[in-house]
This record gives sequence, structure tokens and C-alpha cells, in this order.
Amino acid sequence: MPRNNWFLIIAALFALAVGGAAGAAEDGGDFYDGQDAYRAYDYDKAFATWKPLAARGNLRAQYWLAQLYYFGQGAEKDDKLAAQWYERAARRGHLVAMFKLANLYARGDGVPYSERKVIYWYTRAANRGHLKSALRLASYYTRGAYVTQHEGKARFWYRRAAMMGSRHGVMNLAKNLMSSNHIPRDYRRAYTWLLIAEAKRLLNARKYRLSLTKHFQGDEIIRARKWAKNFLTKGKLPPRLKSEW
Repeated sequence: MPRNNWFLIIAALFALAVGGAAGAAEDGGDFYDGQDAYRAYDYDKAFATWKPLAARGNLRAQYWLAQLYYFGQGAEKDDKLAAQWYERAARRGHLVAMFKLANLYARGDGVPYSERKVIYWYTRAANRGHLKSALRLASYYTRGAYVTQHEGKARFWYRRAAMMGSRHGVMNLAKNLMSSNHIPRDYRRAYTWLLIAEAKRLLNARKYRLSLTKHFQGDEIIRARKWAKNFLTKGKLPPRLKSEW
């Protein structure tokens, strides 16, 4: 191929690369312009900036447009449109959008009330590491809200929340382990998590822990202390019971 043709091809590829980078920068810049406007309480500008971006598929703009519709900022409050934009962002993997969409289904705001979809979106978000969703699921399975009461699943989600660093998850996991009625109790693991709760300075953790000492024999407390130390220093969880969900 003649040298001039190669030069033209290279020049064209360079122009495409630069143009693509500029377009990406412009798109990101538009989003941040909207963010700056939002922080300055200029909701009209934020709405005008994010709406076309959301329509073009900008994930963050889709989430924030949903927020504007939900709170009536820069546009008239519209729960139905908020739900639509939350769902578009949620289906593309936005974790907070999943959580917010589950909240809407729980209240029937902008969407038909649906217990199935409440649990679906909380579970989808929690499985990808969203702490608040994991805690909601644990609470619902404990109380039997939106789902059939299930101590094993409650224990599972409290453990997941504890692994994410939730103090609430740690304490409630310990309570589940020491006082469950439909699945085996495990005082050694409860003692372990109460040691962890105590290290995190959680109220009543020491009182609950000392109340369990009557259940132990031999070196069981030593083993529980070792498990707690391994979790606090290495993030290593105590072994699961075979009967756990």
C-alpha cells in the first residue's frame, strides 16, 4: 500500500481516538456540571443537565434524575418517573438504585406494591455488597416481613452484614446464634461474635457474652477467643455449622 495511504489511515484513526476521548470527557464534564449545580441547590440546572445525559445512557445521570423526580427537585415530584429511572439504573447494576427501587415497591410509590419485587431487588443489591440491603433482608427474615419468617436466612444476611463491617450485623448475628428457636443455637459462635461486638464497643455485648459462660466446657471459650482474634486481625470467619442455611 502506498505510504500516503498509510498516513491517511493513521491520521483518521488518531482523529477518531481524540474525538472519542473528547466526547467521553464532555459527557463526564456534563455530569459533573450537574453535580456542581445540585450541590449549589440549583436543581433546575441539575435537571436540565442530567436529563439528556440519562436519555443517552449515562448511568449516574439516570440515578440522579430518578432522585430529582422522587424529591421534586428541578421538576414536579413524580414517583412513577422516579421509579422508571431507578429501574433503568438498577438493571444496569447501580446498587443504590436497586435499594431505592425496592423501597418504592415496599411502599407502592410509583409502582404497584409487590413483596416479591421488594425481596428481589434487596437480594440483588445485597448479593453485590450493598450493606443496607443485607440488613433489610436480615430484619425481614427475622420478623417475617414481606417473606416467611426464616431464622436461617436471617442469620445468613446478618453474617454477610457483619462481614461488611456492620456493627448492627455483628450484634444481631450473635443474638440469632444464642437465641434461635427453629434452627440450632450455637453458643460458641455467639460468644465469638459477642467478643467481636465488645471489641467494637457495642452496648450490652459484654453482658450478653458473660451470660453464655454457663454453656461452656473445657477449652470452648479458648477456641471462641481464637476465632474472634482471627476475624478481628485477619477477617477470617468462624466455621459454619452444617445445618446453617
